[in-house]
Amino acid sequence: SVVLAVCMLLSVMVLASCSETPASLVNGAMAKMATLTSVEAKMDAEIKMSMMGIDMSMPIDMHIVMGDIKSENPVGSVKAEMSFMGESVAMDMYMDGQGWAYMTVAGESYKVNTVAASGQHPLSSDSVTDMITQFPEDLFEGAVIEKNDDGSKSVTLVITAEQYAELFGEAMDSLSGSLGGAVSVKDVTMEITVKGGYVVEYDIEFDMDMNVEGMTVSAS
Repeated sequence: SVVLAVCMLLSVMVLASCSETPASLVNGAMAKMATLTSVEAKMDAEIKMSMMGIDMSMPIDMHIVMGDIKSENPVGSVKAEMSFMGESVAMDMYMDGQGWAYMTVAGESYKVNTVAASGQHPLSSDSVTDMITQFPEDLFEGAVIEKNDDGSKSVTLVITAEQYAELFGEAMDSLSGSLGGAVSVKDVTMEITVKGGYVVEYDIEFDMDMNVEGMTVSAS
């Protein structure tokens, strides 16, 4: 009967809502993100630094559009603007899908082979997949799902330095190598917002210490 069908449908919906956990919400969205072949993202950040007793702030705005990210050489563009010590610096970069990036930074133009150094494009399928991490279940201990007014859902994670190193150790090692010094991250708080089954927003706060050429720089 119609009544029985409605009751069954409601039961399924109730069971589905009860079975959703912070881990299943976030990791399910991460899995869907890994199937994308194109992406558009905006990033607003503010890096606060302390060096030799001097406090500095560096706001950064970035817009990224990428296509064919499953291919060996994706195409795309990156536009960024940052301010540091009263000076504004703009950067435009275009990747042509043939392994070359054309960059303009502070009015100076460059052509860079994006695969020559590592043998792999930094935004190739494997690289992008490496950044889309499935978080372990124990990371969600104590986390809850918050429902937002626009229909999205958010989960906040508090990540220890040890957990962060385990999740993103390769990226941190690469950063340490490029800077020529040790880099450590601590006090990480990450809020992940999911809508329509996909991650639509990351908010992350952390403290980072860098030791470069004997000089310690703290940033957050």
